[in-house]
Amino acid sequence: MWFIMVQILKQLHSLLLNYKNMGKITGKVYKTTNGSPAIAYTNGITASTTQTQGQQPLTACINQISVCANNNDVVTLPAAIAGTYCTVQNDGAKTLQIFPASGETLGQGIDTSMTLSTLKTAIFFCTVDGTWFEQAPDITGATAKDWMLIGRSSSNDSIAVDTRIEFNTVVAEASGLSLISLDTTTNIGRITLTGGYDYEVTTGLRIGDAGNDLAEFMWYDVDGTAEVTTAIRGSGDCNWATTGDQPNAFAVLSPSSDNDYELHGYAIVNSPVMAADWSFVFIKQM
Repeated sequence: MWFIMVQILKQLHSLLLNYKNMGKITGKVYKTTNGSPAIAYTNGITASTTQTQGQQPLTACINQISVCANNNDVVTLPAAIAGTYCTVQNDGAKTLQIFPASGETLGQGIDTSMTLSTLKTAIFFCTVDGTWFEQAPDITGATAKDWMLIGRSSSNDSIAVDTRIEFNTVVAEASGLSLISLDTTTNIGRITLTGGYDYEVTTGLRIGDAGNDLAEFMWYDVDGTAEVTTAIRGSGDCNWATTGDQPNAFAVLSPSSDNDYELHGYAIVNSPVMAADWSFVFIKQM
């Protein structure tokens, strides 16, 4: 009789442990060949192209993402249980998006994701149920934004009506992010913006050479084959020191998919050129 009761109690205890551990990381401690401890890991993980919370759930303590084919492809962390940790290593080609489990947080808000640049690693630990804290500096939170400062190097660039103004160099840009790119080889001066985000674009052009040269310029939507409607045209002339400040083009761009933009000449007087020095475009994710 006692034997039967002991077996029943053991089964109940096992069931309680299984219930308590539901949703926890399943990694266990193993021994390596030299006897040192090693935590269970999963490698060769492919981030989900369905970019929503809950996709590609992680289950190990250490998780190596080998394939991240698109920016913001997704993995989802296990439930945050006090005393656990989870490492995510992004060896994919694109920026990885990491979600918490449903109803939980990574410190950026309930159900809000964070991103991890390619060839970077993030370590999460939990001291309070439902909240993951990120320990390593490689993670990019919801407040981090991409930006790029571009300019003109080496020589001036002639400005003509309905012709792309050729900014040809990246002066500086955000580290590890890839939402903004500049074509410096084929369609020089063409800017590509990743869809699904809002961007603010500001220009500053120095116009030369003759005293009566004047140029007006506008932002052009390459894919839409039309002037950007959410933008202000800019202008500049050689007499800026005596004729007062000239407005520069400003735009707010919100492409729903990846889209190309160019700064075009709109109206000119004489033969204006954009000076290589002092001229710039600054693009930032809003």
